[in-house]
Amino acid sequence: MKNENYDLWSDGYRESVAQFNDMDEYPFAGYARVFGEVYRMVRQSDAKRILDIGFGTGIIAEKLYKDGYQITGVDPSEKMIAAGREVMPDAELLAADYSLGMPIELLDREYDMMISVYAFHRMDPYDQEHLLCDIIRQLAPGGQMIIGGLAFETYEDMKEMQRQNRDAWRYHGMYVLYSELNDIFSHVTWKKISECAGIVTITKE
Repeated sequence: MKNENYDLWSDGYRESVAQFNDMDEYPFAGYARVFGEVYRMVRQSDAKRILDIGFGTGIIAEKLYKDGYQITGVDPSEKMIAAGREVMPDAELLAADYSLGMPIELLDREYDMMISVYAFHRMDPYDQEHLLCDIIRQLAPGGQMIIGGLAFETYEDMKEMQRQNRDAWRYHGMYVLYSELNDIFSHVTWKKISECAGIVTITKE
């Protein structure tokens, strides 16, 4: 598996995500590349049981489902859940406000990997930490949490982006910050995708 070149946008996906083509400006710079990189990371791992937090339109979840992965998805939108069940009938999909922590229905599950793409930036740092603590308890040893989207390496990087995009700035007081998560959790890595997007990976010991 690790030597294959996995492409999220193959098999008709390019057309279905045409609206997500990269724009080289905040907040969309790196958008499609984040999805593609998270998908590649899952496929190059040995994970089989995947939890997708805030799966939305199912760009990654549906593709992984068709690839044969065991998918569990959480999203606050009943509409997204209904649409997901049409294309992933055997997946476990729950409508829940994940900013309040893991849904009680999933607390007895164990996952090899958690992914969340363009969802964590909507939560404040306290809710992010609370949810991540819940999730890490449910990861198998060596499991990973992969968080991609609007993210910055440091607080200073975020403030500089805010200064450059003052009129367009969104989600005040939120975003994912690698430096803060690195202070809380062990085994955290950072990959910069664009000036306003990146991927944080937390590995469970």
